[in-house]
Amino acid sequence: MQYSNNKKMTMFSKAAAISQAIINTYQSPTAAYASIAGIAYVGPAFGAAAAAAIAAGIANVQQIRSQ
Repeated sequence: MQYSNNKKMTMFSKAAAISQAIINTYQSPTAAYASIAGIAYVGPAFGAAAAAAIAAGIANVQQIRSQ
C-alpha cells in the first residue's frame, strides 16, 4: 500500500513539474517580448530569441517526462 501511495505521489509531482515547466516556457518569453516589443529594431529581433527560449523550455519538459 505504501509503495502504491509513493508511486501516486511521484506521478503527481512529475505532472506538477511538467505543468509548471510548460507555463514557464511560454510565460517568460512572452512577458519579455511584451516589455520590449515597441522598441524599434530590438523588438522584432527578440522574436528569434523568444523562439529559442521556447524550444529550450520544451526540451526541459521532455527531460522531465523521461525521468
